[in-house]
Amino acid sequence: MLVVFLLELLVYSWRTVVHALFRLWFSFTKSQRLPPVRNKLLLETATQLADKIRRGEVRSSDVVQAYIERISQVQPLLNAIVADRFDDALREAALCDQLVRSGSQTPEQLATEKPLLGVPFTAKNSVAIKGMRQDAGSLYYREQLAQRDAAVVRLLRDAGAIPLALTNVPELCMWGDTYNRMQGVTSNPYDTRRTPGGSSGGEASLIAAAGSLQCIGTDIAGSIRLPSTYCGLFGHKPTAGIVSNDGLFPNWGGTLSDYNCTGPICRYAEDLPTMLKIM
Repeated sequence: MLVVFLLELLVYSWRTVVHALFRLWFSFTKSQRLPPVRNKLLLETATQLADKIRRGEVRSSDVVQAYIERISQVQPLLNAIVADRFDDALREAALCDQLVRSGSQTPEQLATEKPLLGVPFTAKNSVAIKGMRQDAGSLYYREQLAQRDAAVVRLLRDAGAIPLALTNVPELCMWGDTYNRMQGVTSNPYDTRRTPGGSSGGEASLIAAAGSLQCIGTDIAGSIRLPSTYCGLFGHKPTAGIVSNDGLFPNWGGTLSDYNCTGPICRYAEDLPTMLKIM
């Protein structure tokens, strides 16, 4: 009993000291306030945007441009993205608008064949998007580029969605916060002094800041669920094997691969079923 008491006393003392140090640190540092969201397109769900794009009520080009502008506003404060494909995304958005204008398919046909037509998404820097970096925040792999799209990226593209950017991760996606020596630390948009969690922390930070709407995350031991919790989002770790892990890095192999699951993180709960069904 004495040993247990001493251990509990030690833990209590350690927690008290740590909390006091953090309170002291926070008293000397201030959280930076993000600029307010002024473009109403950024407040629509992916489901709503896709429906409006199919019906010609909203242009995909305008949606993509709105997210590009928002990323440029919040990136200096959050350090959430590591690479972008803004020019390619705008070209792909223009093709979506052209398809809608052509009238070759009805909105109902497009809803069936391309349920996310013209809607942007992001992915963490461990998911392959052809031609983009895929180093998982590791200096050792800093020159590694994806040679092809991951399976989930291909499926989302086929559904009409447009990849916009890659987001920051801890080194090799192995930590519960989002920091690496290549990109630095990613901040929580609700309090930039704090962490957005990990390893999908770049995604959670960007989505919560209205810089993205939906993303591809991965999860072994909480990498979707923890950042979603820290940033007030909706994330889902599917049952193993439901969503393909083809095109993920690192490829853990063995038993760890049975635990590693690819899944969605969304700002709005209604978008989770659509994302998961496509993936």
